[in-house]
Amino acid sequence: MRDLVLIAIDDFIKKHGYSPTIKEICKMVGRSPATVWHHIKDLKEAGIITYTPGKNRTIVIKER
Repeated sequence: MRDLVLIAIDDFIKKHGYSPTIKEICKMVGRSPATVWHHIKDLKEAGIITYTPGKNRTIVIKER
């Protein structure tokens, strides 16, 4: 599921030029906000993404 969240974020950024909100990610992956937040926190702890807590559209995928 974590990979699905990352793919959804990446696809959204490529299509729109900015990162999705949590609600938009939830719609894309069909999961609750709590589940999506869990995976976003995991992605941040793994060093795959960064974001600014409390602000919308700040998710950035780090270069691999």
